Amino acid sequence: MLGMLLGVVFVAFQTVVVADEVALDPVLSEQVQFYDGMLFGVLEKDQLIKQNLKGQAVWGVSFKGAIKQVQFRFGKAIVLSDDGRLTCLDLMYGYQEWEVLDFPVSEFFVSYPFISFVAADGTAGVISFQSGQLEWSRQIPGVKGLQQMGHSGVLAGVIGAELCILGLTTGEELGRYSLPDEKASLLKTFNEGGVLSHLSTYWVFNLKTKEFKRYRFNGDPMAWVQETFYVYYDELERLIVKVDAVTQEQVWEIQLEKQPVSFFDSAHFMVVANQKSPSMLIDLRKGSADTLDLQEVDIGQVRHMYYRAEQGVYFVTTSTLVQVPL
Repeated sequence: MLGMLLGVVFVAFQTVVVADEVALDPVLSEQVQFYDGMLFGVLEKDQLIKQNLKGQAVWGVSFKGAIKQVQFRFGKAIVLSDDGRLTCLDLMYGYQEWEVLDFPVSEFFVSYPFISFVAADGTAGVISFQSGQLEWSRQIPGVKGLQQMGHSGVLAGVIGAELCILGLTTGEELGRYSLPDEKASLLKTFNEGGVLSHLSTYWVFNLKTKEFKRYRFNGDPMAWVQETFYVYYDELERLIVKVDAVTQEQVWEIQLEKQPVSFFDSAHFMVVANQKSPSMLIDLRKGSADTLDLQEVDIGQVRHMYYRAEQGVYFVTTSTLVQVPL
């Protein structure tokens, strides 16, 4: 139940169903995350494990090096191991679809239908998401965070104290722009722009105007919801605030009665967690909230959360999977 007054959301708490807990078998050690109703994580550094929501293993794939980074898109897992191999797995059965061995990849970003990458030897390039076939590559020493700007047909990456713009299909350099802070890094891109950050300061680069616009707010941002919004928590006022990133106007705010123990977010949802008092699940798109009872969840051990409509919220702790109905 929600009431609105001057843009502030107040939550009326109610009793909910007791949480259901199952043991994870095996216990996942790193990079635990949900995708498409399944749980994925790393076991013993070099194995990617798929588990169902009963905590049971569905399949496991071993890699020759320790798993450094995993991204899930369109039924595939793109896995980077510390030996520089970039591998694509089918998520249904876990079989390998393609592998990149030509470059010692150090970082990558998926922006369908392409994957941009930077290699340890200074090579940067783009490969096909579907086939792993190389579209182009060239030496771009020092580039970091190379990723596609939505559907604008360009890539962006940071080189030293500049933002470098490249042609998506050719790798041709189209321009360089001085960063507002020489230590800023490229956090996320979107159509015709990107978000850069350093410590708790954020800027948006507009590809059309070639300008950087700084965000000003009280408190640290907790989650970039999408390219046009951000959410932050004002600890002094105990307010969760959503702001339009373009106009910097407030969209909504939620007043908390007490300081929460922790926050967890996944996609467009956030949990404001309290151990001994009611918690809440917030839909960050709407600013609406539902009550959660987390008294049976060890909040200090939670590593990841996942919201599934009509089933509630799943929390992964060190060794268990806990379902909390709404």
